[in-house]
Amino acid sequence: MFRSFICGFVVMIICLATPEMGQTVQTQDETIKERVKPSIEAGVEYLRSAQTRLGTWVYNDQNGPNNEQVVGATALCAIAMMECGVDPKDRQIQAAASVIRKAANDPNFVYTYSVALSVLFFDRLNRDKGIKHPDVGVIGKLTNDLIRGQAANGQWGYKLPGQGVDNSNTQFAVVALWVARKYFNPKNIDVALYKTEKKLRGSQDQGGGWNYDQGNAMIAFKPTGSMTCAGILGIALHAGARQQQNATMRGVGSSGSTDVIKTLNEDKQIALARAFILRSLHEYIAGTTQEGHITYFLWSLERVATLYRWRKLDGVDWFEVGATYLMKKQQRAGFWSMDYLHGPNVDTAFALLFLAKSNLLGSLQEAIMTDGSIGGTTLNKDAKKVPKKDVSAKDHAKELLEKLLTALPDKQNAILEEMTETRGSDYANALVEAIEKLQTNASKEAAREALANRFKRLTANSLGENMRIDDREIRLASATAARLRNNIDVAPHLIPLLNDQDVVVSTAALEALKALSGQDFGKSIDRWSRWLDNNNTTKKK
Repeated sequence: MFRSFICGFVVMIICLATPEMGQTVQTQDETIKERVKPSIEAGVEYLRSAQTRLGTWVYNDQNGPNNEQVVGATALCAIAMMECGVDPKDRQIQAAASVIRKAANDPNFVYTYSVALSVLFFDRLNRDKGIKHPDVGVIGKLTNDLIRGQAANGQWGYKLPGQGVDNSNTQFAVVALWVARKYFNPKNIDVALYKTEKKLRGSQDQGGGWNYDQGNAMIAFKPTGSMTCAGILGIALHAGARQQQNATMRGVGSSGSTDVIKTLNEDKQIALARAFILRSLHEYIAGTTQEGHITYFLWSLERVATLYRWRKLDGVDWFEVGATYLMKKQQRAGFWSMDYLHGPNVDTAFALLFLAKSNLLGSLQEAIMTDGSIGGTTLNKDAKKVPKKDVSAKDHAKELLEKLLTALPDKQNAILEEMTETRGSDYANALVEAIEKLQTNASKEAAREALANRFKRLTANSLGENMRIDDREIRLASATAARLRNNIDVAPHLIPLLNDQDVVVSTAALEALKALSGQDFGKSIDRWSRWLDNNNTTKKK
């Protein structure tokens, strides 16, 4: 029974991790927005009333805080409440946090679904605190557990490490890793994402769908709408990781780069999946499908459609159809109970997350998937120059790089200035390549200075993302840029960089911290963290 529940459970959680990557594209009908508000309010009130005195939400008649399945259900319900407007400081959310935190710190906490969901919960709980908050350590512990728990073929199973692996557990784990990318150097995470994408690419059914356990010949699962949404979400996550590595975090602006979602929508496998999902929607609403988990499917559909910018599916307004269906099925007490396998708490959480159009990522993730552009505006608002319309940014950057590599020293400064000021990530990429290829130390340092000056225009959060890129020159330039900015808002991102394995990078981070603070605590992360906490406390007073 639990196996059946979790098929849909994971798909919904997958969507939990990818929301804002296409959020600005989705324009929801205002009438529907108003119509769903009473349903959302009633659902939240039901979840409030359903929480046990232990801080948990019941799953399958179980409510013990030491039960790994209960911990996952508790995290899901608490996330749904926060996404519907409940303050993370609310006593009920904090009660749930205590349960989840205790479980997550237990070395025997190895149930894949609940481990991954705990990562999502702690990230959502601390949304307003950036990447420096009290639960970063437990997120790191759980992330490492997931990475170590991946099977050689790229999948995960119910327990860590993976045993009896399947697509459902796999997608749940991948989404948690995607969320964790912003906290840590993503190198190992991206390797895991690549393995999973490769697995998904090779396991799509000829009809365009994915099933729960494509690799288990002993179980004759048919492709389903829920797992098909999971499949194309998993593919999109690795595509987003590649975009961050290759473009967005090396410079801001979208000139000459790639719109990941546009590219994915031109992918034949995605097109086949889209057609399969539309058929599944019709079957669900008509009641002709044998697949259960309607709340899972609807919410996974909403996340996929938002991510891929599908306002409609062949003329079908999927959100209006789904919202209307859910409002009709809501019970008077405010809950949904549409699948006996897991109970009303989980069903209600999924329904609320669909109706509220949940958003567990920030605008940065949207920038990754839309090539550095948010709402049509490039992140770099201070860029002064734009290449001529008849020359692509990529070609122009390549031309400047070639000129720089062959120019005499007295001519290089002018070229570097243009590469510093011109908008588009290709120029940052060209500077990174220049540092590697220039022959003299003086010219290399000049290129490093130019790259740092480009990054100086980035926001503190964007600099922080750069500091976790697996490229030494990117990290070094970001630390230098932080010193040039001389603004304390970048301090939370600099402190973890003190542990960088490259001594030049870690020293640059220390120099930046010393410059913006007037203090010198060496490379002690604890002492710098205490300084930052004291500084923040003083500001609040």
